[in-house]
Amino acid sequence: MYIHQNKDWPNSNWDADVITPLVGKVRHQQGIILGVMQGHLEIIHSIPSIGDHS
Repeated sequence: MYIHQNKDWPNSNWDADVITPLVGKVRHQQGIILGVMQGHLEIIHSIPSIGDHS
């Protein structure tokens, strides 16, 4: 279900005690993903390009 499909949209209510720990878990996972992506970018940027004679 998308948020706009909620019958109370856009006046939705939620239980902050339920949502808060879930948001924390999501933010943690986002940090892990961003860290992995940063590591891959560092590897990619360290590979010389074809024709790079520096």
